[in-house]
Amino acid sequence: MNNPKLFDVRDGKFILPTRKRARRGNTFSAMANPTDESKARMRGRILAFIRESGERGATCYEISVAFGVEQSRFSGRITQLRDGGHIRQSGTRPTETGALAAVYVAVEVKA
Repeated sequence: MNNPKLFDVRDGKFILPTRKRARRGNTFSAMANPTDESKARMRGRILAFIRESGERGATCYEISVAFGVEQSRFSGRITQLRDGGHIRQSGTRPTETGALAAVYVAVEVKA
């Protein structure tokens, strides 16, 4: 039996086409399930960016623009850095749209 087209009618009933499941290649799997190594690398990149931002700090939006990735791709790394004591929220500042965004600064390590 052929896969029906949208709005096909059989025996007086509308038949909806079935959807084939998309294959998940290596690229998709790697993005969907980042390894511990790639998470650690992203944490390092984010921390370096925030440190380079100095006292001004950086918002998630600014990090997103700098790395060319959506905020949802690295928000977990921000949480890990914050919970690990590497960064802290120093306040907020308005984004381009006028919404307030959290500003993160690096925590100085005392020797």
